[in-house]
Amino acid sequence: MNAPDTTTASPAAPPPAVPDVDLVRRIGRGGFGEVWLGVNRATGGLKAVKIIPLARGGHSTDPAGREIVSLSQLERQRIGHHPHLLDIQHVGRTDEVLFYLMDPADDVSGRPATNDPGYRPATLALKLEQGPLPADECLRCARELAAGLAHLHAAGMVHRDVKPSNCLFVGRTLKLADFGLLVPAAAWQRAGGPRPVAGDAAGPAPATVAGNFITAPHAALVLVDGVLLIGPDSRPLTTPCTATDMAGRRGRVTFRHPRREDLDAGTIDFATTREVVARWPR
Repeated sequence: MNAPDTTTASPAAPPPAVPDVDLVRRIGRGGFGEVWLGVNRATGGLKAVKIIPLARGGHSTDPAGREIVSLSQLERQRIGHHPHLLDIQHVGRTDEVLFYLMDPADDVSGRPATNDPGYRPATLALKLEQGPLPADECLRCARELAAGLAHLHAAGMVHRDVKPSNCLFVGRTLKLADFGLLVPAAAWQRAGGPRPVAGDAAGPAPATVAGNFITAPHAALVLVDGVLLIGPDSRPLTTPCTATDMAGRRGRVTFRHPRREDLDAGTIDFATTREVVARWPR
C-alpha cells in the first residue's frame, strides 16, 4: 500500500481505464504507483486497485516490470492467502498500466471501507498519528506482523519495505501489503539451514546477490556470456525473473525471445547493478 493520499485527482487527469472496475478516487500514492478505490462493475463491491504505469522507450528502470517479478515470486512460491498478508486477487495489464486488485482497508475509524468521500484507509501509520497504541493492541499488531513476515521468510522471501504505511487493517486484522520490492533470500535460508555466525567453524555465509531481468515483451531467455541462466527448478529462466546467484559475476547479457532477434543488453557488473531492463523496438 502506498502512503495515504489526502488530495483528489485533477479533473484534467482522469483515472486510467482498467477492465471491469470503475476507479472512483485515488487513496494512496508512492514513488512508482498509485492506489485507487474502485467499484467492480459486475458486483458493485469495493476494491483497492494499485496502478503502475508501464515504462516507455528511453526509461532505464521499469517499476511495472519489477512489480511483475515480485508478483511472479509470490505466485511461484505459493505464498499468498495468509491471514496477515494482503491477498492479491487479480493481476492484469492494459496498453498503459499494470494493475492489481485487493480488498480495501477498513476506514481509519475502524468501520468497513465505504465509497463515502471521507473514507481514509486504515494504515498503521494513520493509527499511530492518532497517538500511541494501547499495550495490548501494540502486542497484537506485533504478533500479526511477525506471523506474516515468518510466512514470507519460510518461503525464502524478503519483503524489504516493512513500514507502518504498508501495514493495513482489513476486517480489523493487520495485514502486510506492498510486495513490489520482494526478493528471494539467501539459498541457505530457502533450504532451512542456520546462518553461520562470526567465528563459526563453518565460516561466514556466502554473499548472495540477486539480479532482476525484465524485458518488453516478456518471456525472453537470459544469457550471460552466452550461457543460459537456470532457475532452482533446473529450467531456463524467462523474463521477468530473478537470478539469485549473481555474486561476483560480470558478463555480457543477451535476451533471446522466440519471436525477436537476440537483444544485447551490454556488459553488466552485478556488484553494482541489480536490475537489467531491455525492450525490443516496436
